[in-house]
Amino acid sequence: RPNMGDFSQVEQTAIIGRAIANLRQAGANNLCAFRAGNFGANFDTLRALAAHGIKFDSSHNTVFLNAQCGLDTGTLLTQPQILEGVYEFPMSFFCDYPGHYRHAQLCACSFGEMSEALSGAWRAGWNSFVVLLHGSELLGERKNFRQPAAPDMMVVRRFQKLCGFLAANTDKFRTRVFSEIDSASIPPQPALPALTSGIHRTAWRMAEQLAGRIF
Repeated sequence: RPNMGDFSQVEQTAIIGRAIANLRQAGANNLCAFRAGNFGANFDTLRALAAHGIKFDSSHNTVFLNAQCGLDTGTLLTQPQILEGVYEFPMSFFCDYPGHYRHAQLCACSFGEMSEALSGAWRAGWNSFVVLLHGSELLGERKNFRQPAAPDMMVVRRFQKLCGFLAANTDKFRTRVFSEIDSASIPPQPALPALTSGIHRTAWRMAEQLAGRIF
């Protein structure tokens, strides 16, 4: 089955328990956070995580609700909230054109969109902003397995610009991994409206990605 939510709570508890055991056997420690592949979690996933003492989850993705993500709370979730005994840190997102949301994934957003969303979150008083990046996104597509892997320079440049932006704005942003977060320091926040990005930034991203496919 492709998604965690396709399994029962008992099965998910067993799967997560085996994963924790394997990671610890490989030398990992201070295991505290989880994200379901494809964002394919449901509320049983959170109950299974809580049973194993995992404090944080980031499987909630507004873009994928009512598809593979089964964590619909009935409200727009933009900030951390305790769900089923786990702090749910929702995947950050913004409205890139009317009626459409885009999540803050490096390979899916231009640097302009990402920096504007971060600045908007700071202006709105957000406590957290969750960015997604798979390491493989920094590599370009290969036509066959014999072709050596090469960097996707468009995504690499986005990553470099994002790091530079965060480094230049340490008065506004502090980057953290989940093991550095003290759950007692997470302030309760009311539901906050979605962020928006200028249509010109969306147009630039589309042009940038089209150029990347051509060249």
